[in-house]
Amino acid sequence: ERIMKAIRERNGAAAKEEMYRHIMRSRDDMLTNYR
Repeated sequence: ERIMKAIRERNGAAAKEEMYRHIMRSRDDMLTNYR
């Protein structure tokens, strides 16, 4: 939701930062579940 809001507001930097955080969080979850 925050990502879409940032994109709609054309705040590219904020959108990328949110996307990066989301990806890293998802990756960490996957690694944790994999163990």
